[in-house]
Amino acid sequence: MASTLRNLFYKFIGLHITGGRYYGQVHGHLPHGEGVLRYSSGSVYKGQFHNGLKSGFGKLNHKSGFSYSGSWKNGKTTGNGELRYKNGDFYIGETNSMLRDGVGSLYIKHLDIKISSQWKNNGAVGKLDVINRNFSFLGTLKPDSKFRVHSSAEQFLGFLKKNAYGTIRFPDGRTIEGEWIDHENADSVKLTDPSGIVWIGNIRNKKLEGLAQATLPSGEVYDCLWRDGIQVRAIGGKLNGGRPKYLFN
Repeated sequence: MASTLRNLFYKFIGLHITGGRYYGQVHGHLPHGEGVLRYSSGSVYKGQFHNGLKSGFGKLNHKSGFSYSGSWKNGKTTGNGELRYKNGDFYIGETNSMLRDGVGSLYIKHLDIKISSQWKNNGAVGKLDVINRNFSFLGTLKPDSKFRVHSSAEQFLGFLKKNAYGTIRFPDGRTIEGEWIDHENADSVKLTDPSGIVWIGNIRNKKLEGLAQATLPSGEVYDCLWRDGIQVRAIGGKLNGGRPKYLFN
């Protein structure tokens, strides 16, 4: 009878363990089942245990203001969960050892930005889907580029231009696709304006510069010369179907 009782789960209040004090279910004098672990540092874990280790579902509130809520295995975070940071940012997705690791979305409060990506050791890798009220971006980080979050949404957009391949979309309907030299200059970009005209040319100081080709919604194509973001001359082109025409202005 005594042996049977020792193998049952039961409530144990005030179990001292390394690094803190545990309140909850135990088995064989180890936390096992539901319980609360209060660390001497001030951090608190509430959730499930297995043979003395955090396993199952649980939430850790760290003394620094950071928290994790989600899946645990053998004392470490693993699988899906939610990470919340002291500055108001939060992440929902796959984790490993309290780090963003796997598929998930990071919400950056001060930038009002959501970033969905594959993550490794907290950094985004590969494909990015970025949403902000002033722009969106869909593309892929360049090899060996290191993911960084800047102090403003505009600076972060500049980081994406320089460190990723993809398409930028703006609320007014404009899209820009191509490879940027830096956040203000790009060669051979494809720019679609709100009216549906597609421009292919170079951007200097965020403006079209030099010779550019325009394709109208009708399919008509022509070349034009730009200077400091202003079209100064239409050079020539062809009608839809290939019949040439010439423009001089």
